Amino acid sequence: MKVSVVLVLFSVFALSHGFIETITGAVTALQPVLSMFKTEKSTKMGQLQQQTGFKSLDTHTDMASGSTRRSNLPRMFAYWVSTLPLGNEYKAKLSQFMQGAEWEEFLDPYSTLTQDFKFADGKGGVYYFKAVLSLHESNPDVIRWEKVLWSAKFQVAQPFCIVTKSKSSFFGSKVTDEVRYFQATLNPEHIAALRDIAIPFMFVTSPSGQVLIDKQ
Repeated sequence: MKVSVVLVLFSVFALSHGFIETITGAVTALQPVLSMFKTEKSTKMGQLQQQTGFKSLDTHTDMASGSTRRSNLPRMFAYWVSTLPLGNEYKAKLSQFMQGAEWEEFLDPYSTLTQDFKFADGKGGVYYFKAVLSLHESNPDVIRWEKVLWSAKFQVAQPFCIVTKSKSSFFGSKVTDEVRYFQATLNPEHIAALRDIAIPFMFVTSPSGQVLIDKQ
């Protein structure tokens, strides 16, 4: 009884070993055919292209003059600030400057100038505000005023390159192009463009004192 069991086990083992060899041989024989169904992919980046100018540019100019009674100055200043196309941070700065003018005697013409220039992450903004106040010649209770506001919001055009992706297999091939953008930088050409569209007598300086825009 024990001998017959051993013979059966040897037979099963021989059958299994032969089956594995058969499968292995079949897979090896199919390698050339299977390679036909292999998918190949590749990615190629083109040359970096530098763009000029702006992706977006929005400017605003407000120039006005007139006269008002001295008692109306706070309301006039508040109205000016409320109509400016600026953020709350800039409006708060202008409000502080204008509050100082309310205490002036205006024996000499009073003028105030504020400007700000910022650029980060491809986006920037510049604003210029100037106000001149003086006594009316015929009435000391009347104040003559002049104001000039110029502001711009812009986004510098980003450099880019074309990324070509290809995919091929036995069933066909496919090629796609994708535009990939990179960090934009501010250069002298952008400053020159802002200078060309700025009001004739506007100038802007950097925090270090360097003149960026000068049209005086």
